[in-house]
Amino acid sequence: MSPPSDTALIEAVRAGDQSKFKALLERHFRLVYLIALARLRSPEIAEDLAQEVFLRAYLHLGELAEPAQFGPWVARVARNLAIDRLWRGQSGSRLLPLVPLDDATAERVDSKSLGVRDAMAAE
Repeated sequence: MSPPSDTALIEAVRAGDQSKFKALLERHFRLVYLIALARLRSPEIAEDLAQEVFLRAYLHLGELAEPAQFGPWVARVARNLAIDRLWRGQSGSRLLPLVPLDDATAERVDSKSLGVRDAMAAE
């Protein structure tokens, strides 16, 4: 049995099965990451950019006119974001302010508490 096509996965996500997006991510992450790495020359920044690409793709999946073109679409987004980051000289995401947070569920980060990595190192 062959794996489902990008079109089938996107139709499932659009129908409400968000778990199918994971298959799209797994299928195309390597390409997006390698595009970002080739442009940005930093594994950490390339991974951050790849995550941003897929978050943007998820948020704008309804706007994709041809679901079969998902791979080339995310590749183009990765290339454009990488060029934009180089041009602006920025290393972080500009997407965070665009993602609405529900005030009822949003929690403030306690800057005095240890992060997971720091807590494990302390133990």
